[in-house]
Amino acid sequence: MRRIAIPIRCIMAGTTLYLLVAAAAAAPGNHPGGDVVETITSQGTGWVCSTWGYNTPKLVYDGKRSYAIGLVDGPGGRVAQLYARGPAGWTAGATFSPVHQPATILLDDHGCINVFSSDLTTGAHHWRSATAGDVNNFATIPIPDARKFRYGYLGVGTDGHRLALAGLDSNYSMWLAVKPSFEAAWNSPCLVARGQQQVQPWDAPVYPIVMPDAGGVHIIYSNCPDGGIHNTYDKVQYLYFDNATRQVTTREIVAQGPLGTITFGLDALFADDGTVYALYFTGLYVYGEKPSGDAQPHGVYCAVRLAPGKWRTTKVTDSTGAAQLFRDPDGTLHVLQSTPTGIVGFSSTDGGRSWKPAKRQVVSPAVGAFLYVVKANSGSVIDRTVRAIHSHLLPEAVTHGNQRHALEFITITLPPAQ
Repeated sequence: MRRIAIPIRCIMAGTTLYLLVAAAAAAPGNHPGGDVVETITSQGTGWVCSTWGYNTPKLVYDGKRSYAIGLVDGPGGRVAQLYARGPAGWTAGATFSPVHQPATILLDDHGCINVFSSDLTTGAHHWRSATAGDVNNFATIPIPDARKFRYGYLGVGTDGHRLALAGLDSNYSMWLAVKPSFEAAWNSPCLVARGQQQVQPWDAPVYPIVMPDAGGVHIIYSNCPDGGIHNTYDKVQYLYFDNATRQVTTREIVAQGPLGTITFGLDALFADDGTVYALYFTGLYVYGEKPSGDAQPHGVYCAVRLAPGKWRTTKVTDSTGAAQLFRDPDGTLHVLQSTPTGIVGFSSTDGGRSWKPAKRQVVSPAVGAFLYVVKANSGSVIDRTVRAIHSHLLPEAVTHGNQRHALEFITITLPPAQ
């Protein structure tokens, strides 16, 4: 079996930018509308930024404090570092290892902080705080057959009671484990999407966005058909895993583009009315035959699942920059997109049928990569403030040749749509 190498990279502003490109960050502090841009740490490892893998939570909010997880270089190698935001700013808590790719984080129904990582030898790891809000004391929670997740690309989510964990094995097949309650142990993992690299185009289901509900788990993910050669993505897929039968009962294609033209799942959201929203971009040409006139024009799109097998798709913006979804308590949908001049906003008040730019379209001056916006599947409290996190590469003048990433916290008070 050939191992495929899917690169760690940044997609923003209509171009694929590798993380060797430095971004000029906004000055920390307060900005228009009472918004905040704060540096959590400037010690992020130069290997990859902490918010790579923004398919899965990197930031949570319990109604009082925000908690973030970063990837830093420790004395013995890379570690996941937990941070908490208090009245005096951001402070560091516990560190976690082993870790290969950046870690991910959830809050459970007891308010405890749950941290997940994977490494190529032992697989997935789960730690849970001793009490709600405790950032220093953690217990290890066993995951059965943890090596099923050893190739990483983790995605985690909760519906407020159950936890779910998805990730890849060494054949790039995706596995899913469910923890039914706080007291219950993890169920053994189930195969939910099989990878194959014998015949091109390959099947490599990556970047799962995990959204449990009372009966099972919704997952939105992307496919890499040519890893190690061109490293593109050709489709966005949806599956539903039924907890009772422990089987995938639904598989659907949300969007598919021509081979060699990137179609990639940016984000997804499961609303409290049962609606699944998927955010993706398409039309970024890399190689092969140029897309025909029948291909979907380049841009970011929001797809809404109306019924089994039926998705309604609407363009949000012509830009193919990395973007995230947010849903207000009143049901208004927002898309936040990274650009070279800051984060821009778009809103929909009709369930994703139409989108308009925010009146103050640059909703935050913060500039960075791999934006993650807090959503309900992280176990977080959702109010009218957007809480987000992203990374940027520090200039060599600051790091003196020792490449590092900064991790930034952002709050945004969204203006109404035009």
